[in-house]
Amino acid sequence: MLTFHSEPSDGTEHDKAAYALNKRRKILWLVNQWLMLYGRLLQAESSALAFLQSLSERAAQDTRLGPILKDQLQDHRRNRMLENGSSNTMSAKLQVRNAVDWFASQEEPFLNSSYTIRAQDKIAYDIYRPDYSCLPTVLPVNAPVQEVLASLGDNHSWSKEWILVKVNSAGDKEVLPMESIGVFTSLRLNERLFAVSRHELQTLAPHLEQLGPTVGSWDSLDFISSKDLSNQLTEHDWNLFKSIHQVELIYSIFGQQKFPSVTTANLERFLRRFNELQFWVTTELCLCPDIVKRAQLLRKFIKLAAHPVKDQKNLNSFFAVMFGLGHSSISSLSRTWEKLPHKGLESCTAL
Repeated sequence: MLTFHSEPSDGTEHDKAAYALNKRRKILWLVNQWLMLYGRLLQAESSALAFLQSLSERAAQDTRLGPILKDQLQDHRRNRMLENGSSNTMSAKLQVRNAVDWFASQEEPFLNSSYTIRAQDKIAYDIYRPDYSCLPTVLPVNAPVQEVLASLGDNHSWSKEWILVKVNSAGDKEVLPMESIGVFTSLRLNERLFAVSRHELQTLAPHLEQLGPTVGSWDSLDFISSKDLSNQLTEHDWNLFKSIHQVELIYSIFGQQKFPSVTTANLERFLRRFNELQFWVTTELCLCPDIVKRAQLLRKFIKLAAHPVKDQKNLNSFFAVMFGLGHSSISSLSRTWEKLPHKGLESCTAL
């Protein structure tokens, strides 16, 4: 319950009024900090909007709080403009009436990015049956398992007894609880979702595509310079990184189930990208059958790891490539390493 009536039990009327005003100013400051952290994400929360509406109405009843609230929101806007490097000098004239536009000062580029996944966005889910047939469906990012299964009702073999199972390439199965949310964006690289009945669970096997590729792309990589490839990796990494709102880290730590109206899809996608790059390096080297070409490819990947550090300060791609090169299946290729020029070995050691 929001209250502005806290005051000391003793003292003069002037002291009580000063105390109450100070408390109210602190409340407004705290709410302003809350807005600076969460920004426009709060617009998706009906309870947050109701709270801000009530607060602005109460603040409007006190003529001393109006200028304070306006100044705080103006400071917030100026800070956003400085953080974004904007030279926009648009006036942030805000008037405290019955309601305040709390979000007028929010300028968050990640919300306008084509890379950003929002909690209300819909994405394509690929749900498989035991015969590997795909049942595509489009649902909100945070759709619970029960809603995912219900969306498959148009399938002729649909059954209300179906369960949603997560299967990895090793054949390990995990039955997802009906209340689980955000299941598709949290899938690991070698995991797929299957809709099956209980008696089909025992015979469920990984999808054929989970076994991985059988042919590498070393011929195509030979036409791309390591610097150009590094630039593309860094640009993609940056777009994924800036789409992450900082509060996604909080949701990830405490568990998304406690925050059903938000999403950690952007953070999960960024972490997945690291694994994709790491295993891509390892896979390409293992699939290259010619030892000479494999040594050339190894040298390219070593140079690829060097560019993000020296040119773009991109430690994410650097560590992903280095982890891929440090995989046991790569470090055991002694004949390939022997064909690497001495300078290349020194560069790898230095990295």
